[in-house]
Amino acid sequence: MNINKIIASSLLTVSLAGIAMTANADDMRFNNNTNYTLSFGINNVCSEALGIIEKNTVKTIDQATFEDICKYNPAQCTIAVYNQPGCDGNSVANMTFNQTALDNVGMAFGGNVTIKGNGSTIIFK
Repeated sequence: MNINKIIASSLLTVSLAGIAMTANADDMRFNNNTNYTLSFGINNVCSEALGIIEKNTVKTIDQATFEDICKYNPAQCTIAVYNQPGCDGNSVANMTFNQTALDNVGMAFGGNVTIKGNGSTIIFK
C-alpha cells in the first residue's frame, strides 16, 4: 500500500509541475533597455493591462492577459509604443502580433527606440 501512495503522490507532483510549466510557456517578456519609461496603446486607448515598463527593466505579461488584450483581432493585434507613461510623449513604434508572437514592427515618426523580437520575447533598445 505505501508504494502505491508514493507512486500516486509522485505522479500528481509531476502532473502539477507540467501544468505550471505549460501555463507560462507563452508569456510575453518585454525587455526595456532604453532610457524611457514605455507605455502602450491598443485601438487608440492607453492600455492599463500592459501598464508601463520602467527604463532598464523586464516585464512579463502572462498569456491570458495578452490574449485578452488582443481578443478582438488576435491574428493582427497592433500595439503602439509610447516613450512616456500614460501614452504621452511620442509614439515611437507599432508592434503587430499574430496570436502571441511578434509578426511585424513599424517605426513611428520621431521614434528612436528599436525593437527586436523572437517569439514571445520583445527587446526595446
